[in-house]
Amino acid sequence: MTVSTSQNIQVIGRTQRVHFDSATKASEQEMGIRFGFPGVTLRSRFTGTHLRINLTKTNAAVSSYLLVLVDITPNSVEYTTIDSAAGTRIEIPPNPNLQSIIIADNLSNTEHIVEIVHLTETWIGVITVESLSTDGIFSTEPVAFPAVRKLLFIGDSVTCGEAVDLAVNIPKTPVSWNAFDSYGMRVARALGAQCTLVSYGGRGLIRDYLGKPYWTGPEMFETSIPEDALQSQWDHSQDVPDAVFVSLVTNDLNTGIPNEKEFVDAYVYAHAKVFITEGAIVNDIPNEKFAGAPVKSIVRGYLEKIVVLVGDAKIRAIPSNHYPGTTTDVHPISNEHAAMAQDFVAILKENLGW
Repeated sequence: MTVSTSQNIQVIGRTQRVHFDSATKASEQEMGIRFGFPGVTLRSRFTGTHLRINLTKTNAAVSSYLLVLVDITPNSVEYTTIDSAAGTRIEIPPNPNLQSIIIADNLSNTEHIVEIVHLTETWIGVITVESLSTDGIFSTEPVAFPAVRKLLFIGDSVTCGEAVDLAVNIPKTPVSWNAFDSYGMRVARALGAQCTLVSYGGRGLIRDYLGKPYWTGPEMFETSIPEDALQSQWDHSQDVPDAVFVSLVTNDLNTGIPNEKEFVDAYVYAHAKVFITEGAIVNDIPNEKFAGAPVKSIVRGYLEKIVVLVGDAKIRAIPSNHYPGTTTDVHPISNEHAAMAQDFVAILKENLGW
């Protein structure tokens, strides 16, 4: 069995390199790759007939999920239009001990490229990949990333891909999460860009879904593991995006429409760089909760004011079309995320010159 070190694995997204001590460790220099944010992507190149992942996860109550794609070249035309159906969903059971799981099998004994994508989000489980192993060998040649374009999406549960795969009349569980088919990752693939998701369900710009002013978007933005802020301050020089797309409004509205000044001041603090939007759940449909107020229109007004206050031509407020989700859940589902991506691709192309 050949075991890859962390140097054999290329990473897109926010992670931590951590020390570990187990039988899979090849040397004292080897470090594990720890992550919680959805959409974190690991790539490796190997020759062999199968691939195994050795990992641990937090949260002993529910499973996490990964997507595994084999031999789909990241910088190919095919890659720009694929969805998760091109890969295999792998369950990571709620077991706190080291798990060794075959993620690709019955392959030809030739060279393969594997891509491993975190489909679920931090509260469902923080994963530490200790190593990959195969019956062949790992290449030291890097896997080509798509050009040098980079997009960063900051958001809440919609950006995480919550309920993307929710079926009608089926209870929502972590298997319903699908970051790979979320609007952000679809936009990035369509534009040939690397994608980083910094998102967490229930978080807002100035308060969470319960109306409490903690673990907001600006605080989350500073971390690599959002449930471990003190130990996981993010070094922004590690990954500098060409554009930042911010969709952090929905949970701020959960306990009523926020005060304009408080909301606008917080967005300026968040250092939004290019695109800010209200998100697909927010709408103008009359609702007793908001005394019939046109919430979407009000929030769009806030965003336009932010652009004026910042006074930077690179910052633009863009509208999000409303997508209703299902009869039992307001989160947009897969075909709606695909439509959301189409809504935004043309705007980003025009503004970024891509």
